[in-house]
Amino acid sequence: MADGGSSGQPLALGIGANTAIFSVVHTLLLKKLPYREAPRLVYVTEFWPEEPIIPGPPSPDFALWRRESGLIDGIAA
Repeated sequence: MADGGSSGQPLALGIGANTAIFSVVHTLLLKKLPYREAPRLVYVTEFWPEEPIIPGPPSPDFALWRRESGLIDGIAA
Protein backbone atom coordinates (compact mmCIF):
# COMPACT_ATOMS: atom_id res chain seq x y z
CA MET A 1 0.00 0.00 0.00
CA ALA A 2 2.24 2.73 -1.26
CA ASP A 3 -0.75 5.07 -1.55
CA GLY A 4 -2.17 5.11 1.99
CA GLY A 5 -4.98 7.62 1.31
CA SER A 6 -6.63 5.82 -1.60
CA SER A 7 -8.70 3.47 0.56
CA GLY A 8 -10.74 6.34 2.00
CA GLN A 9 -11.44 8.10 -1.30
CA PRO A 10 -14.39 5.92 -2.40
CA LEU A 11 -15.99 6.39 1.01
CA ALA A 12 -15.53 10.16 0.84
CA LEU A 13 -16.96 10.28 -2.70
CA GLY A 14 -19.95 8.20 -1.61
CA ILE A 15 -20.67 10.45 1.36
CA GLY A 16 -20.32 13.56 -0.79
CA ALA A 17 -22.64 12.19 -3.51
CA ASN A 18 -25.21 11.12 -0.92
CA THR A 19 -25.17 14.58 0.66
CA ALA A 20 -25.57 16.31 -2.72
CA ILE A 21 -28.48 14.08 -3.77
CA PHE A 22 -30.25 14.51 -0.43
CA SER A 23 -29.85 18.30 -0.67
CA VAL A 24 -31.49 18.37 -4.09
CA VAL A 25 -34.33 16.04 -3.07
CA HIS A 26 -34.95 17.99 0.13
CA THR A 27 -35.05 21.34 -1.68
CA LEU A 28 -37.28 20.19 -4.54
CA LEU A 29 -39.57 17.60 -2.95
CA LEU A 30 -39.60 17.71 0.83
CA LYS A 31 -39.39 21.38 1.75
CA LYS A 32 -42.69 23.24 2.10
CA LEU A 33 -43.53 25.79 -0.56
CA PRO A 34 -43.08 29.42 0.55
CA TYR A 35 -46.76 30.29 -0.01
CA ARG A 36 -49.67 30.78 2.29
CA GLU A 37 -52.09 27.87 1.83
CA ALA A 38 -49.61 26.03 -0.40
CA PRO A 39 -51.76 22.85 -0.61
CA ARG A 40 -54.30 24.87 -2.61
CA LEU A 41 -51.85 25.58 -5.43
CA VAL A 42 -52.47 23.80 -8.72
CA TYR A 43 -50.64 23.54 -12.04
CA VAL A 44 -52.78 24.17 -15.11
CA THR A 45 -51.68 23.49 -18.67
CA GLU A 46 -53.01 22.60 -22.10
CA PHE A 47 -52.05 19.64 -24.24
CA TRP A 48 -52.55 19.47 -27.98
CA PRO A 49 -51.12 16.27 -29.54
CA GLU A 50 -50.35 17.93 -32.88
CA GLU A 51 -48.47 20.87 -31.33
CA PRO A 52 -44.92 20.89 -29.89
CA ILE A 53 -44.73 20.58 -26.12
CA ILE A 54 -44.38 24.02 -24.52
CA PRO A 55 -44.52 24.34 -20.73
CA GLY A 56 -47.59 26.30 -19.65
CA PRO A 57 -50.44 27.75 -21.65
CA PRO A 58 -49.91 30.15 -24.58
CA SER A 59 -50.02 33.84 -23.64
CA PRO A 60 -53.45 34.64 -25.17
CA ASP A 61 -55.02 31.70 -23.32
CA PHE A 62 -53.36 32.70 -20.06
CA ALA A 63 -54.65 36.28 -20.36
CA LEU A 64 -58.15 34.96 -21.07
CA TRP A 65 -58.01 32.59 -18.09
CA ARG A 66 -56.89 35.42 -15.82
CA ARG A 67 -59.65 37.75 -17.06
CA GLU A 68 -62.53 35.24 -17.19
CA SER A 69 -61.82 33.00 -14.21
CA GLY A 70 -64.54 33.08 -11.61
CA LEU A 71 -63.72 29.94 -9.67
CA ILE A 72 -60.21 30.73 -8.47
CA ASP A 73 -58.71 33.41 -6.24
CA GLY A 74 -55.89 34.29 -8.63
CA ILE A 75 -53.70 33.07 -11.45
CA ALA A 76 -50.02 33.73 -12.10
CA ALA A 77 -47.30 32.53 -14.43
